[in-house]
Amino acid sequence: MTNLTCMKKTLLIFLLIFGSMADAFSQIIINDNMLTGRLTEVRAKVLDSLTNEPVSFASVYVIPAKDTTITNFTLSDAEGEAKLDEVPYGKYTFHVEMMGYKPVVKEKYFRTWRADMGKILLQPDEKFLKAAVISDVGNPVVIKKDTVEFNASSFRVGSNAMLKDLLQRMPGMEITENGKVKFNGEEIDKITIGGRTFFFNDQSTALNNLPASVVDKVRVIDRESESARSSGFQDGSREKILDVGLKKEYEKGWFGNVGLKGGTTISGKEDEPLRDDRGLLYSANALASAYTEKDQVTVVGNAQNVNTSDMTVVMTDENGEVIASSLGISSASQLGMNANTTRVKDIETTLSVNYKYTDTDSGSSSYRTIFQEYGDMNSKTDNSGMQFVNSLATEFEMKKETGSFWFHFRPSFNYRRTDKRDSGESETKVGDEMLNSSGSDSYSLDTNRDSKVTGDVSFRDLWGKKGRIIKVNLDGGYTSGNGSSGEATMLRTLSETDSRNMTYASDKNSYMLAASVRFTEPIGEKWSVSAQGGLHHSHSEQVRDAFDAAGRNDYYSSESRNRYFVQGYELYTQYKMNPQSTITVGGKLNGSLNETFSKSFGIEDTAGEGEWIWFLTPNISFQSMANGRRFNLSASGNSRQPSASRMLPVLNIANPSRLSLGNVYLKPYSSTSLNAYWMKNDMKKFTNLMISAFCMFNRKAITNAQWYDQEGILYMIPVNSRKPSINASIYLSYTTPLDSRKWWFLSAGVSSSMLRSTSYQARGRLQGLDKDTFDYSDFMAGFWGGPDGDRFYGGASGFAESNTTYVVPSASINIRYNRERFSVSAGPMVSSTISRYSLDPSVNMNTLDIRMFSRGTYTTKHNFEFESDLSYVCYKGYSAGYGKPEWQWNSTIAKNIGAFNLSVTVHDILDQTRNLTHTVTANYEEDTYRLVMGRYILFGVKWNFGKMNAAHSQRARRAVWDMAW
Repeated sequence: MTNLTCMKKTLLIFLLIFGSMADAFSQIIINDNMLTGRLTEVRAKVLDSLTNEPVSFASVYVIPAKDTTITNFTLSDAEGEAKLDEVPYGKYTFHVEMMGYKPVVKEKYFRTWRADMGKILLQPDEKFLKAAVISDVGNPVVIKKDTVEFNASSFRVGSNAMLKDLLQRMPGMEITENGKVKFNGEEIDKITIGGRTFFFNDQSTALNNLPASVVDKVRVIDRESESARSSGFQDGSREKILDVGLKKEYEKGWFGNVGLKGGTTISGKEDEPLRDDRGLLYSANALASAYTEKDQVTVVGNAQNVNTSDMTVVMTDENGEVIASSLGISSASQLGMNANTTRVKDIETTLSVNYKYTDTDSGSSSYRTIFQEYGDMNSKTDNSGMQFVNSLATEFEMKKETGSFWFHFRPSFNYRRTDKRDSGESETKVGDEMLNSSGSDSYSLDTNRDSKVTGDVSFRDLWGKKGRIIKVNLDGGYTSGNGSSGEATMLRTLSETDSRNMTYASDKNSYMLAASVRFTEPIGEKWSVSAQGGLHHSHSEQVRDAFDAAGRNDYYSSESRNRYFVQGYELYTQYKMNPQSTITVGGKLNGSLNETFSKSFGIEDTAGEGEWIWFLTPNISFQSMANGRRFNLSASGNSRQPSASRMLPVLNIANPSRLSLGNVYLKPYSSTSLNAYWMKNDMKKFTNLMISAFCMFNRKAITNAQWYDQEGILYMIPVNSRKPSINASIYLSYTTPLDSRKWWFLSAGVSSSMLRSTSYQARGRLQGLDKDTFDYSDFMAGFWGGPDGDRFYGGASGFAESNTTYVVPSASINIRYNRERFSVSAGPMVSSTISRYSLDPSVNMNTLDIRMFSRGTYTTKHNFEFESDLSYVCYKGYSAGYGKPEWQWNSTIAKNIGAFNLSVTVHDILDQTRNLTHTVTANYEEDTYRLVMGRYILFGVKWNFGKMNAAHSQRARRAVWDMAW
């Protein structure tokens, strides 16, 4: 069956499944009275029972008898008045709720054209008032202890917008190409919905499927890690959670939507090869979600062949790391389910099943300038390819974080099958002299299966002493995989033409076992001590057999086995200066044994046998929170092993002009990081200031040794750097209103990042490696020397240290004007790259990107929605033919008709958008254009069912705006 046929059938199945589900769900809010045309206008006046003063912003709504769905909703105004329009005749429960007051619930049968509920006297909730904080109504950004909270209503988006679109309007938020959220430059660890687990590590499912219209608050929670919470000791490890709070009317009952878009590409630039002109376009998405106080079930489905904000399917592995993303133009589909329940007392249980398929077309054109002491070289490369990925992830979680016994239990299984095909051409020159040209075609088919179980138990308040805790962790996992691949390459140099056809068969498997015990003991009221000991063991095997026309090829066949063993010991002491401030001091001692057996032609050896490497890392952290201010300072460290692929003793000839091989003598490396964070929120003035800084030192960091032969062929081998690499960044953001009515807001951000690294470059052109007679042992004896690399680091093999410093400063200003029906934002964004090289300062380079952007939305009184964004981008300092200025203009028109939304979107109206990246390394800089969709038009229809009724949502939104602004 072809992939196109699969996509068509998948799309049809999604539409049938969700169409039938949506039809069933929509029946919840329909009753006989709604069809008769008999409607009631319900009025009420909400007052404080003690002062008799009006209470504004109170939620007033009705729910039909024997149902859970809010059919009509509003907020009380400045005089406490509330009015619900068009309530069908029938029996209802009438609700009035306001933070800080006890809720009021009344049963009422509406049977007249107007019903006056009279004065509703709200009684203060004493328990709530004791813990109350200053109201944040109308404030777009509020800081509450360890939480930065955004009010979704302050950031206008269209009716068809998803969570991703909403986040991109918020200061400090960004969505990376890998489908991850960053806040103030730091990655979000997990996305939750109402505090509940949502598709575990797969952030893209929430970003691309959750409608922005159901979101009330977005909270970035910087809290102690799960490990720190369960052990009872603030060891400085923290996690960032992005929690999405739903609007009150969506916290119970059903809601969802089904959408379908169709259109075509209309690119008018036939002379630009990196524009996809696939013709017919489609995008279908569906979501159904059911919430109760104890249960949550969400089902999502998607199918598309155009990269829109509705969906960008991102493939991740079992740890949430991206293994395939839409770096090209993707056709994709997804079907997922996430179920969560707290029916078992104090235990939260989550099950997630997620299937994804992507079919990605990729293309790129690159120009590389290679810096050499004996004369710079230039390389031009064109690549194209296709990648098909099928992925199934099943994850389960049970956790209990209350009482004297805590536990977490998480088994998971992941299956992934990848089919990839690539072709490329390149040529390398010195001035106008051609050194070499090459072409390659390759394919690979890989299947991976991964099973993993993680768990821990904590015994708290042992023997009657509060804070005395013992925590036990147990983890295990098994991974297996196999695959086949092939490559056909041709290399033309000044002396010869070399062509090869190779195929490969590979098998791999690995397992991991880990255990640790932590004991925490409080000493008095302010002091505590915590100690931990742990063991980690992993074993992996990988066999790759190579074949050519003559049969098995021993030169490119390899076998490796790796045994990795870690002992880890920690000791910390902590002092609570006051309820808001703590200081923690301690350290980690890690010992690692990394033994690697390698077998290839000419070598059969074990590196690192019996060689323990120890790292001692001091840790310190200080935290303080008071009066709207928060400060955190911490230092920590860890160690990591090199990947198995970097230690394979075999030549990789997939790209005949850029060859690489592994290093069996690589050592583990360690990292020490420093973090500082300060923020201040003035709730009276609605201003917010945040500053964060980060610095990481990598000791024995893995880098590359590189050299070129006389014909311009590049060779690379990984090595440990003798000098530490440094990665540092600082970010500052400021948000403030510009007028007393809070219609105008200013957001400004300034950031800078710096990377300083060391690699090793040959002092001149060296002899190349013969692909037919290459002997790894002989090569390493001359290049590396003994196991410690005495020849290489001593300079005897002809290499010198190359220190590269890469600085990226950036700044942005955004001025936003926000009203009920109209919003506009505009401002500049400027970023630069500054590259400095120690070996040859004459090749230092700078680039500058300037973007002027504007974005606006307008809703007419007849509920037509107009949304448009326009940007102008110009580039300075790029290679010839790269960095042309461009206009980027996209527009959408949408109309709500009852429960339906109709839309028309035109993307890249001027047909000028490009995808340009600038890459800086130790010995070259490269500019790359990648494949883009170009101009296209989409016509869409979306059906909102359950509580997602457009008319009710608009009435509630108008009520909010009338009061807030």
